[in-house]
Amino acid sequence: MSNNINTLINKLQKALKAKGKVYCINRSQFYSDKYDCICTKYTVFTTYMDADGEKQKDSYYFDKALDVVQFLADLLRDDSS
Repeated sequence: MSNNINTLINKLQKALKAKGKVYCINRSQFYSDKYDCICTKYTVFTTYMDADGEKQKDSYYFDKALDVVQFLADLLRDDSS
């Protein structure tokens, strides 16, 4: 992941946190026999308390860092409207 994309992801996370929404991002790598290379999977998740007071976790999976940027930007845009 390039430094510019990583910086943009951090800025989007901070903007969402300022609006009270915390999203964490995990990155995991694995070897793909199909593509004969190391691949990276991005997991974006948030935890929250539901109406019954139970802890819930929403997870979203992406293959590209740019998809993570788009997802976070869409969340921020939807929250602003």
